Amino acid sequence: MFGMQLTTEYDTKFRLLGIPVRINPFFWLVAAILGWQNRTPLEIVVWIACVFVSILVHEFGHALTTRSLFQNNPSVLLYFMGGLCFSNGKEDHSWKRALVIVMGPVAGFLLFGLVLGLGLYFIGVAYVSPFGWVVVHDVPSWFIRLPEGVNHAIETAYLDLLYINLFWGFVNLLPLYPLDGGQLAQVFLTMHNRREGTVRTHAISLVTAGLVAVYLFSRDQYYNAFFVASLGFMNFQLYQAARLEKSSFSQFDGDDDWWRR
Repeated sequence: MFGMQLTTEYDTKFRLLGIPVRINPFFWLVAAILGWQNRTPLEIVVWIACVFVSILVHEFGHALTTRSLFQNNPSVLLYFMGGLCFSNGKEDHSWKRALVIVMGPVAGFLLFGLVLGLGLYFIGVAYVSPFGWVVVHDVPSWFIRLPEGVNHAIETAYLDLLYINLFWGFVNLLPLYPLDGGQLAQVFLTMHNRREGTVRTHAISLVTAGLVAVYLFSRDQYYNAFFVASLGFMNFQLYQAARLEKSSFSQFDGDDDWWRR
């Protein structure tokens, strides 16, 4: 969607579960910017690590499902706008494509549940917003005896992983292309009306982006508001392009001899 040309000599490359992963250096920079405010250097490092793990798990939800359903060789890219899962096969089955899209957020929600369960079991507490800390049993002595820095890093990672995988997971399901919710909307709208599906997807995404951007701006979340607004502008361009493409071919509908003229 945004292209595999996002390649630099500083990219980090490795394989995980047989799937190639490439990390553009701007991924680390944007992750740091997102967690920069009101954090110590240690908390920023923990935040970046949590963003990396969470987005990687999300993309592997897509990738492993793609490999299972379509028997192809996916790859994962982490870059400044998050993550992308690429496939070298043709995903031409709408319901399978929808399942591939859904499994990204599902993987994140499963990670949320795992982290929550580990916190309950090992530390004895859970963080349930907006109620704060909920004590389930006494904090074990081994955790209390940990060095203060390690103890704080664990608590920070615990909260960051819960926040990223729950809150970002729900945001990602908004009907806003190219988020997963927007891609799901495109799959179902195209299934319903092949010609109008893409146009309607970008129209809905444009409205969603406008409403969300205004809300974020009113809450003084200027960076997030700018990011959502940029997605809205992108959808406006895609909407215009989709309308132009539809009108260009509408003259040929029902006319099998259009090519003779």
